[in-house]
Amino acid sequence: MDTAGPGPSTSAGVPDGEEAKQGVAPTAVAASGGGGGGVGDDGGGGSGVKQATGVATTAAGWASPSIRTPLSFLPAFPARAEVVGFPPSARAHSNAPGSSAAAATAAATAATIGRLSVKRFRTAARLLRLATGGGGVGAAGGGGCGGGAAGGSASGGHHLKGIRRLPSVSALLVLNAALLLLVLLLLWWRRGEGVAGGGGSGGGGVGLLWRVPLRQRPLPPPPLPPGSLPSLQALLATTGGVAASAPLVINSPREARLAYFIQLDGRSLPLLPRLLHRLHHPDNLYVLHVDGKVDTPAYAAAVADVRGAGQTWANVHFLRREYVTYKGVSMVTNALAAMRLALALDDGWEYIINLSGADYPLVSAVNQRRLLGRPGVGLPPGALNFFSFFPRAEWSSYAFRVNNLHFDPAVVGYQGADARLRRLRAARFNPVAATRNYTLVKAEAWMIASRPLAAWYVADAGAKQALLNAVNALSPAEHYFASAAWNDPRWAATLVPDALRKVVWRHAGRRSGQHPYALDRTPGGAPPPAGAAPFAFWAHLHRTRSLFARKVTLPHSALMERMDVELSGLGVGGTLARGPAAASAVASNRAFLLHLTEHFDFVTTAALRAANVSIPLGAYPPVF
Repeated sequence: MDTAGPGPSTSAGVPDGEEAKQGVAPTAVAASGGGGGGVGDDGGGGSGVKQATGVATTAAGWASPSIRTPLSFLPAFPARAEVVGFPPSARAHSNAPGSSAAAATAAATAATIGRLSVKRFRTAARLLRLATGGGGVGAAGGGGCGGGAAGGSASGGHHLKGIRRLPSVSALLVLNAALLLLVLLLLWWRRGEGVAGGGGSGGGGVGLLWRVPLRQRPLPPPPLPPGSLPSLQALLATTGGVAASAPLVINSPREARLAYFIQLDGRSLPLLPRLLHRLHHPDNLYVLHVDGKVDTPAYAAAVADVRGAGQTWANVHFLRREYVTYKGVSMVTNALAAMRLALALDDGWEYIINLSGADYPLVSAVNQRRLLGRPGVGLPPGALNFFSFFPRAEWSSYAFRVNNLHFDPAVVGYQGADARLRRLRAARFNPVAATRNYTLVKAEAWMIASRPLAAWYVADAGAKQALLNAVNALSPAEHYFASAAWNDPRWAATLVPDALRKVVWRHAGRRSGQHPYALDRTPGGAPPPAGAAPFAFWAHLHRTRSLFARKVTLPHSALMERMDVELSGLGVGGTLARGPAAASAVASNRAFLLHLTEHFDFVTTAALRAANVSIPLGAYPPVF
């Protein structure tokens, strides 16, 4: 009998002594690797695949090499096996006398078929491992997502003992076909679904697969090409060359001058013309930033559109473009650059409001100025700053965002295909988190900051130290500005716990997930059906008491038209200027402004009294 001996007994990926921990004798592990789930005849742990060497042959029959079966219910065929009930001596006489040459030919043919079958099983096993996300099921097995027939885990497969009969060629072909069909079914089954397996590299298991429904929201539409939507200049032509205005104006002892910072990316840039048209006031200041990843033609078209709108729009400025990484510290540094520019361009504004291109105004520009001026003349500068805080009991649950270290590639100007915020998993200890001596505050990223607070963010040493603590954080824009103000005694007493921004996180008893609901889409995230109005979230908007709503994704949608007519009053004009429709819209606008102003008066009065600030005479007059 001509046989090839097994290769050296090694255990790749299994540390010394680990064989005993996994319940596998050290001599039983033959070239089996560690890691995720795997396929193998025997051995423990990880994704090991036993590399059987050589092919055993006999003069009267054939023996297959070790065949890896990717499913635990298939037998683990031994390297040398005899037909049940026929010892080797009897097998030699089972052929006709004088048929030694025929026996040798049959043995060679059988060995070739066996090798081809092994290759097919190996290929199918690799495909199965890919289909299951790195897992797999070994014939006898170990850790990872796969169990096995003789495994090193308590939950591994059953050890198939006593199976000595070799399958026929037809049986192998049937098994090959069935296995390939199973792989194809698994590949199809994984579309849009998650696949969960067993444990890590040390855990065993039978490699069960089950469907994990993942709530996948449809991707947002791709950016629209320049010129495919009404431009700012086209919108101005419909309103006589001026920005939109509302028929109702609330009472106020004065109007506060405002600055706006609007962050834009490729998907929100098409929303800019309408946003500016509804929000512009000639006495305000507007600083815009377009992400460096936006195509140059789209950016140039947006700049030309604003520049060509006339001298009245000279108060709209574009910040020097830079790369901004979602959830990275570059979002904070970009906002600080906008504050610095706004402070340098105009020394008269009192509040700066940060927005994204996905925000939409619920109140006209004039009424925003008058609302923020209601505390009256003589209020100390910087006496009010507006943030939307999360409940304080939840703040500690976000500590992981600063405890882990993250790298923002935008801070070094890198913007390759893989430019995204990355967690530095090799760094398991963050010294900043261990020695943090301030309260980590969780708030929305949106604020209304007074001019003195903005100047403090830009220039103060304490604010810069707080920024250094946030450099490697996750979503620092939701922590830095609020935490820095909260932990400084000069600003803690000025904080109003409402940034007057409507963000829908929960609808019909369900939370949206990582991102808030898109107000102009269905709750599942899909665009509204053709001919259907996107009003699924209208109840949230109708009863809100906010200056802005977010987020919107569809330019010039029916939802924007309804907000203009019934909430801000910016759409009450033209054909609606007369008649019952206009009267109904004005009544709705009046009710909305009344509730908003009463809420604003309440929260700002409470903040001023808590800070022992005297309320100026004539502040908070009747709304209308």
